[in-house]
Parts: sequence; structure tokens; C-alpha cells
Amino acid sequence: MALELFSRKATAVATNVPGPQQPLYMGGSRLREMMFWVPQTGSIGIGVSILSYNGRVHFGLIADAKLIPDPDAVIRRFGPEFDKLLYLALMGDWERTLDAPGALALMA
Repeated sequence: MALELFSRKATAVATNVPGPQQPLYMGGSRLREMMFWVPQTGSIGIGVSILSYNGRVHFGLIADAKLIPDPDAVIRRFGPEFDKLLYLALMGDWERTLDAPGALALMA
């Protein structure tokens, strides 16, 4: 009942799961990648899953076609947006809080 109550108040759910940071094997073969889908009820239209495994980060997106008719367009933005975050992390002043205007100023 609680899950149903809260799911009616949300349109998206995201999760970040730290996975094993060493290679895993199944039947003698090394697993190159891992993936999972964020648990969500039928009324939540967008799910973003983030999983780290063996020094890499994997993202998954599941979306209602009525909300996001081209989910590949969203996925294509992940790389460039993370490049911006990396740039901000490397170039920012770690002694002060970085707000949105400050981030935009660094990107200019």
C-alpha cells in the first residue's frame, strides 16, 4: 500500500548500485559488463539505473514511450554531460561551493 501511494507521486526513479570492483566469472568465462534495471511500478514512466563494475560505470534507461519517444537521444547525452562534470571537477575551486551560475561560468 505504501509503495502504491508513493509511486503515484513520482514520474521517475533512479538508483546507484556499487557493484564488485574485481572481475567476476561465470562458467569459467569473465563477465565483461553487468546491467540491471531499476525496480519500478507500472505507473512510473522513467527508470535510470547506475551500476559500477570492475572500474567502470554502466547506465540503463527504461522509459514509457509516451514520455520519451526517443530514449536513445537521452542516452546520447550521457557522455557529453559527464565530460562536462569531469571538466568542472578538474577545473573548479574545491574550496568553495559550485552553484549553477559558477558552473556555467567555468564552461564559458
